[in-house]
Amino acid sequence: PYVPPTHEPINLLPPQIVMPIPRLSHVSFDIVECIKHSRHQDGVFRVRVNINGRHQDAIVKLFHVDNSPRDFRWKAGKDLFDTERQAYANLIHYNLCNNGLVPQCYGFINFPNWNPVISCPPNPMPNQPNPWKFFCDDVKSPMALFLEYFPDMKHLSFYNLTADVANAALSVLTCIHKVHILHYDFFSQNILVSPSGRVVVVDFGDVVIHPDDMVAYVGEINQFMHRDYTVTWEMFFEHMMPDIMRMRQGKAPETLLGRRCLTTDQDMSWMIED
Repeated sequence: PYVPPTHEPINLLPPQIVMPIPRLSHVSFDIVECIKHSRHQDGVFRVRVNINGRHQDAIVKLFHVDNSPRDFRWKAGKDLFDTERQAYANLIHYNLCNNGLVPQCYGFINFPNWNPVISCPPNPMPNQPNPWKFFCDDVKSPMALFLEYFPDMKHLSFYNLTADVANAALSVLTCIHKVHILHYDFFSQNILVSPSGRVVVVDFGDVVIHPDDMVAYVGEINQFMHRDYTVTWEMFFEHMMPDIMRMRQGKAPETLLGRRCLTTDQDMSWMIED
């Protein structure tokens, strides 16, 4: 019943001079929860933060900036930070943050007196493990990026994916493309959905940003953006949605992508043995 797209409904906005995101001052925060961590890339934490006198819940991404080991195959933490900082500058400038399509980005900090052995600026909340154990070997201060926290949103999954949500996510992806950003990691773990069906896209560490040739129009169609769009459409309507129907009938998902994106710890009984 779903017809594959022949093109992406995109009107690329003219490139403009984009101001960098602000470096924050007078910031203090307590870590409430460690959401994820990578030893050579970044950690994601839910925090209670005071930014310029305003107390609020937020997400902080802490990026390792020391050089990664030679055999490390993935993007280094410093490169992730630089990419994400530039991406949010674009997203703020073109009002995607204010329009609620992506998180607000409040700014970034580093820790000038960095010495993880003696003390660390933020403190973990009671009954939480010490998150700074992941950074105790860092010679250089991590970089911290402060982002909006969405308490009522869940990652895209078997439980909240509908055709309307899929189309809303595709609409957000097109808006991201319009501001000269190729997301390149548009999977369920980077798509948040509210109970009302609102979609917010997160994680811009692997994006490609103008003026890279990959996000410059070639004739009338940017082939990379079109590919990003069509692959996402296929993920939703040719993999995830059919597998949702199978799972609702008590069957296992058939596609590898469906198993990767739809199953959780509670869903492991649906997994197919390879």
